Amino acid sequence: MPIANNITSGAVALAERRGLQRDVLATARQHGYLRTDSRHCLLSASDDLDAVNAWLAEYATDDYSRHTQDAARRESERLVLWAATERDKSISALSREDMLAYRAFLANPQPRKAWCGPRVSRSHPRWRPFNGPLSKASAHQAIVVINGLFSYLQDAGYLSGNPIGRRVRRGNTRKGDANAKRERLIDPTMWRAILHYIDNLPTDTPRALFDAERIRFVFVFMYLLAPRVSDMANHCIGDLEYRPHHDGTHGWWWDAVGKGDRRVAVPVPNDAMSALRRWRVFTGRYGLPVPDEGAPLVCRFQAPDRGISANMIYRLIKGVMKGAADSIAADNPEAAERLKCASPHWIRHAALSRLSTMLPLSIVRDLGRHTDIKTTSAYVHTADSDLYSAAQKHRMEWPDRHAPL
Repeated sequence: MPIANNITSGAVALAERRGLQRDVLATARQHGYLRTDSRHCLLSASDDLDAVNAWLAEYATDDYSRHTQDAARRESERLVLWAATERDKSISALSREDMLAYRAFLANPQPRKAWCGPRVSRSHPRWRPFNGPLSKASAHQAIVVINGLFSYLQDAGYLSGNPIGRRVRRGNTRKGDANAKRERLIDPTMWRAILHYIDNLPTDTPRALFDAERIRFVFVFMYLLAPRVSDMANHCIGDLEYRPHHDGTHGWWWDAVGKGDRRVAVPVPNDAMSALRRWRVFTGRYGLPVPDEGAPLVCRFQAPDRGISANMIYRLIKGVMKGAADSIAADNPEAAERLKCASPHWIRHAALSRLSTMLPLSIVRDLGRHTDIKTTSAYVHTADSDLYSAAQKHRMEWPDRHAPL
């Protein structure tokens, strides 16, 4: 959907709530001081909204995941809305001071009634650009995306400068940094707490029992196949197929579609199939998956034909992690604090890291659906105790065993 349409549906309502009488779209299309001579511009955009749409069009390819495309649309839309309604400017008129103010706004969108609302569809009257203040990490990522927008427009000759004014790092630590990798490690204590918490979820009502079975299936499937949350939401049961191998044997495979809409066949462990059978029986679907079966992997309560969103799966997993963290807070506050900070993607890290202890990295790369083994290396974690033990095996072989080192 072009961003201009998004602004029409969302920003006008925001302007009305703020008591603004001006035309928000007209404001967003103004000619700002950063605009360059069109004769030297590589874009045919006539105004800022056209320029933003040209940037978004760059993401509408198989090279980018749906998650990346959504982030680009969401963050550019938020910026355009904020600039027009809060600063009475188009994005080509924003200054560095404006961008500093926008950073502060992301952490505390005011007024809340105008900018924040519940998680509803974009067509719903109560839709708003924010669900609430952004965390430090989310705000940083928003600026990273916007910096990409401004850099693109500057490189294309549409803008004469970037109002963010400085290079934005894509994270608080360098990619591959050992400490950063260990921070994303779900250690055995944390993992036992998660499994114990799931085992003890309430099952005294039909809804509670459904929630417990659903979260059990989600965690087993995510740990054994290392999918992303979006994979769990976007795939159906029919994507699991029983197929022959070259040696005459057969096995279950998951026809998965990952980043960039790249389709990869992933072998399904027997334990994952056992979890799927349990989940199918519980939801009233007996037997094994059949080709083209459209039922979602993760369904709604009393609606086995309707799936839930990636955002809902994310929140379910985060709820378990928080509950598990609370259960060990008294005995192990450090692990509990790390578990509270964990995201569902940590499960993928845990799965691929464990596989790396049993299999060559090239096989782990294929199971993780990575195109580059360097990407897989970022998922390989080593616990401190294992790292220390391994270091002790590196000995000094002195010629005279009795000579002091």
